[in-house]
Amino acid sequence: MLLFVALFVLTGQVNPPSTYYLAKTGINTTCAAARSVTTPAATMEFAMNCMIGGDTLIARAGVYEERLHKAGLNGMFPSGSAIAWTTFKAYPGEEVWVRTINDDPWGAIFEFDGGSYIHIDGINWDGYVSPTRIPFPEEYVMLKINQNSHHIKVSNGKIKNLADGWFSQNQGNDNELSGMKGGGYYKGSSYLSGGTGCEQATCWGYFAYWNGLRNKIIGNEVYDIPSWVVHLYCYSPAYCNRPTETLVKDNNFHDYGFGDSGRASGILVASGDANQVITNAVWNNMGYAAIDIGPTATNTIVQGNTYVKPPASAPKPLLAPSGLSAN
Repeated sequence: MLLFVALFVLTGQVNPPSTYYLAKTGINTTCAAARSVTTPAATMEFAMNCMIGGDTLIARAGVYEERLHKAGLNGMFPSGSAIAWTTFKAYPGEEVWVRTINDDPWGAIFEFDGGSYIHIDGINWDGYVSPTRIPFPEEYVMLKINQNSHHIKVSNGKIKNLADGWFSQNQGNDNELSGMKGGGYYKGSSYLSGGTGCEQATCWGYFAYWNGLRNKIIGNEVYDIPSWVVHLYCYSPAYCNRPTETLVKDNNFHDYGFGDSGRASGILVASGDANQVITNAVWNNMGYAAIDIGPTATNTIVQGNTYVKPPASAPKPLLAPSGLSAN
């Protein structure tokens, strides 16, 4: 009895966290069956509807194509708690890829609308779609975190076949991207890293278009991005919080800025307050600058970053400081 009370007080759960399994060879039968690695579920949606906050979903190798991006649809992870996060991760030693349904006009794989304390770890993201999906809408987003979501962490995954738009758009607070690697866009007459194409008049393409409070972008390697890699900006106070106390640290950003009319920077702090850009490597920029601090960004700290001169064919400034407090 004491153990039950302690568990409820600490986690908010009546029962201890459960682990569910997902496999391409699985069958959607019962939630009880999905808790065994020998009788896994077949779809993320089915498994998610079994889960409660603090549970874990472990996926076996394969590509999972599902539409899981609106609050009105079934199949979104339940919120966890500060000491019992809800987790979606790959089975040890196996590669798991998530990809949107081909007929989905907006392309989002996950949209978090009100979620919190959710960790997606070691899951790979594939933006591939058939040629019938090109051109894409401007706001194609693979990972979207809305303003009412917090403590969403996405880590240690690969990215490939990105299309026009963004890998991630965040409007919430206390969220994190870490340990991600990849990119891949169409450039000129050839594909980079298997990119699906860039067909708009202006070729957009961000790794992270983020605002909100106390967010972290740490330890990622991102390349072959046509526009800004990281863009910290709130376009309207009615819809978002100014990026504040964002930490952009220990990232490796390279070979970017080839598709956005020369405007793009590796890291753009366009607005906000007390954001930090620390110990990043930013190189082979074909756009505007390696790091750009906008005039409305205040108290920005830029320290210990490494800039490598871009190719001679695209000599751009390494740093465009207009709001720096340190470098």
